[in-house]
Amino acid sequence: MRRPVLRSTLVAAVAAASALGVLGTTPASANTTDGYVSGGGDFTNDWDDEGVLSVNSYGSSNATCMWQLILVAEGLLASEQIDGEFEVATYQATKEWQMRYLGADYANGIVGQETFGRADDNLVNSTFGKTGAPYWYEGEQGVVRVWRGNDGRYHFSDAGIDRIAGYDYRTCS
Repeated sequence: MRRPVLRSTLVAAVAAASALGVLGTTPASANTTDGYVSGGGDFTNDWDDEGVLSVNSYGSSNATCMWQLILVAEGLLASEQIDGEFEVATYQATKEWQMRYLGADYANGIVGQETFGRADDNLVNSTFGKTGAPYWYEGEQGVVRVWRGNDGRYHFSDAGIDRIAGYDYRTCS
């Protein structure tokens, strides 16, 4: 038995709630053209729309350095290999990370939207979503301290030095 009145009432209620902002909206997107790993809204999906990291794309950057720290936390890269250069060891470790979390179909060694998007599932916020508060990327072998600044840009700690995860420059060592 069809209930067209109920269906139209539901559609109207959803439309009204959406217009009032009652329903969850898509979080503010990170602007991949601003040169930084960034986000807004709920931190658990900040990285879903990030740029690509690979041997050929932003392969020498602080964004790559942050990714390497994630690979270290997973036990897939040695800490002495953190240099912000996306080379063979980072490529292989990325493929292993992808096999672990995404499966063989995504194990291409390129950090794209699927990989970045899955990585932010491992972010834990120690202060319940406050901007500028520390988050932790929890890997199988350790944690990486990362945080989103008031400007939406992600920061990370590399050898005790706070850095910003930028695509167009490399200051990590």
